[in-house]
Amino acid sequence: MRTSFLIPVYNPDLSVLRLCINSVLKAAGDEHEVVVVDDASDHAETREFLSRCVASGPENLKVVRNVENSGVSYSLNKAADNTSGELYAPVSYTHLTLPTNREV
Repeated sequence: MRTSFLIPVYNPDLSVLRLCINSVLKAAGDEHEVVVVDDASDHAETREFLSRCVASGPENLKVVRNVENSGVSYSLNKAADNTSGELYAPVSYTHLTLPTNREV
């Protein structure tokens, strides 16, 4: 079963977000996907960073952007609408996901 990891962000600390995205991608492997939703961040650095992630990242990384700041619930729903997974796993960008967390 394909899992979609959903990461809503708004003007995040980019060094923390980088660690989060990398750790989730590593834990997810190629069979799952990671969807980051930018909740209309007003920091240009955030938009540029996410654009670079998509340009250089793996195919299982998606970034979508809200037109206006709409909050975490809206962002998670938007992420879910842009996935191909059967299961959703919301992830706070301040958390790291270790590969051993995939074990059930």
